Amino acid sequence: MAELRRVDPRTLVSNPNNPRSSIGSLEELRKLALNIKAIGILHPPAVRQLEDGRLMIVAGHRRTQGAIYAGLTEIDVYVGDQSEDLDALAAVSENFVRLDMTEPEQWNSVTRLREQLGYTDPQVCAALMVTPSYLKRLSLLAKLHPPILDAIALCRGPDERQRKIIAQASLDEQRDAWAEMFSESVEDDEDPAEYRVKAEDPEDTVAWGALARNLEQKEWYARNARFGDDLARKHKIVWMEDLFAEPGTDSRYTLDATAYAAAQQDWLDNERPENSIVLTSDEYGYVRAPEGFITMGTWMATQEGEVMGYGLNPRTLKIVEERCRPYSAAKLDHTGGSSTPEAPKERPDVSGTGHKMIGEIRTVALREALGEVAETADPWEPDRSPSAGAGSRERPCAWRCQREQLVRANRAHARDG
Repeated sequence: MAELRRVDPRTLVSNPNNPRSSIGSLEELRKLALNIKAIGILHPPAVRQLEDGRLMIVAGHRRTQGAIYAGLTEIDVYVGDQSEDLDALAAVSENFVRLDMTEPEQWNSVTRLREQLGYTDPQVCAALMVTPSYLKRLSLLAKLHPPILDAIALCRGPDERQRKIIAQASLDEQRDAWAEMFSESVEDDEDPAEYRVKAEDPEDTVAWGALARNLEQKEWYARNARFGDDLARKHKIVWMEDLFAEPGTDSRYTLDATAYAAAQQDWLDNERPENSIVLTSDEYGYVRAPEGFITMGTWMATQEGEVMGYGLNPRTLKIVEERCRPYSAAKLDHTGGSSTPEAPKERPDVSGTGHKMIGEIRTVALREALGEVAETADPWEPDRSPSAGAGSRERPCAWRCQREQLVRANRAHARDG
């Protein structure tokens, strides 16, 4: 049974297996201390008594530090008698549902629960309130180079697709690619393979797309390249022969995606046809025309003033071609060749639906009027009006009144549309 005790927070021993390696920034700790000063600790930390009598924190390291920072000399703690294995599960669960742990911290905790304490994946998911797919996503972290984990902890890591590609490469391959990427970002006595993204510099980021391409197990063929042998030599591309390629095809390829992309970009910047423009594309390969231009579909007729646009697809590393037209010319063609815009159509005061509603209202009103006349008139009273001649056939007055009202209503309805 758990026992509530009053102790000095400075006497509590930190858990060496605490899943959280940090308690947050000093500003966060100060806010927590101010909150504790104002309302106290609502949920006392959970501790376990060691063999030497000391109390070790199971859950509540931040609350303990906040109490110390607030200057408290006594706080309440729950002293439990649970096992060390249950302590570990409780500590990880506590941190998952409190201040967010970084993904590497989460993965290290999950690894310990799995490998050292023998918890199954369903037990871990139930305790940490995560899905199996999320747990599988965390498992990719075990296959990543440590500096990549640091970048992920700073929320500057690769996206889901890039992470999968990088994790498929061996740690040695990741290390070599990382060293090549940051070879010019370190001092002479530093190892570029161990370069860490600087937390204090928000602009210090990683070109994850380039790193993923470099590690992707894929052949980049010469037949898909726009650059020639000169640019290949300039960027130190070494071609290999695909022995299983069809006869008569250019079977040369390279595994160096970084050099291949650099050569394609070099062609795009310096050797593309004259009077052409450069297209931009996002990481998914969708082509975008530069400002002032619009891409034209293949079914659209060619017109004077069009130019060819060339862009590099970041995923396939192929040069994309698109016909482009100045935006003003495209707008002119869309309006049928007239530079004078059409006058906007005048909107009627009452729409067709409105007329229909008015007609329905008038019909209801007409029926009500006819009903009132029918209730007060004698249907068999003859028409005595002077317009009725001696030889005219007499009609009931009520019937004639209803007929005249109906005719007037129909004429009004027709006149108003």
